[in-house]
This record gives sequence, C-alpha cells and structure tokens, in this order.
Amino acid sequence: MGGRNVLKIIVRFRSIILRTTGRLGWLPPTLARLCLGLVFFNSGWGKLHGLSEVIEYFRSLGIPAPEIQAPLAAGTSSSAASCCSWVCSHASRRCRSWSP
Repeated sequence: MGGRNVLKIIVRFRSIILRTTGRLGWLPPTLARLCLGLVFFNSGWGKLHGLSEVIEYFRSLGIPAPEIQAPLAAGTSSSAASCCSWVCSHASRRCRSWSP
C-alpha cells in the first residue's frame, strides 16, 4: 500500500512538472533575445558615444573610409538591439501557440 501511494505522488509530481515546463516554453528564447539585445545595445552605445575613438581605431586597422564605416557599425549595432527587443516583445506571445 505504501508503494502505491509513493508511485501516485511521483506520477502527480511528474505531471505538474511537465505542465509547468510546457507553459514556460516561451521563456528561454525570450531570455536569449533579451541578452542578445543587451549585448548589441552596449556595443552600439559605446561606439556612438566614442565615435572619434572608433574612427581612429578603424583607421589604425586600415579599414577604408573609417568616417563612414564607424557610424555605420554603431548604427547597425543599435538597430540590431532594437530589432531584438521588438522580436522579444512580440515573439513571446506567439511562442505559446507555436510548435516546432
């Protein structure tokens, strides 16, 4: 009798865990997008606020037209951060109903 009760408890606990993890399937991709967005944001922010240093660094690397390339790199990083945050805010709602 005691073995059956333990088995019922284990089965109930397992079903609770499976339901909970099934409902939270959207969370890992959302956290990954947030982290990636933060990385791009920090990169773009640093480049935008130290543009003269980035231009000089690009010049020292021999990159052609560093006056054009540095703002382009900073803008691309900032745009990528915006895209990641937009996707994060919209995709988490859709992920609940989406199945691979």
